[in-house]
Amino acid sequence: MKWKTISFTHPAEASFTPRQGRSTGRIPITLCWAIFVLLGASAALAHDRLKSSWPAENAEIAAVERIKLEFPQPRFPAIVLREADGTIVGIGKAQATGDTVTSDVPEPLSAGKYVIAWRVVSSDSRPIEGGESLHRDPSGDTV
Repeated sequence: MKWKTISFTHPAEASFTPRQGRSTGRIPITLCWAIFVLLGASAALAHDRLKSSWPAENAEIAAVERIKLEFPQPRFPAIVLREADGTIVGIGKAQATGDTVTSDVPEPLSAGKYVIAWRVVSSDSRPIEGGESLHRDPSGDTV
């Protein structure tokens, strides 16, 4: 009688080789993680910003009676109007109504360049700020 030798490998020492043509499950898991990361990153990058302004950036205008800025859900607005040399021009207190922040300009502006500096707290509770330039030209449009 011929004896057959049988070898035994402990499961912890065994190596697993997937069959040809079958998915190992790594691709779907990797794809799910990539989608999760990309969606999370796009949401984090979607901070509020200025939608529009009147007067518009670099506008040449004859007169300004009101400054109007649009944001998504602005809170605690502040607007400062400065001449080119940095001198602050007295304007009305900034007020937010819906998506619009306005401030009245009570006195006529002299000819020259100005900067509208603004700051609001956005809908995600982060402060955002910026500035818009304008040029007061008596022959321009009245805003």
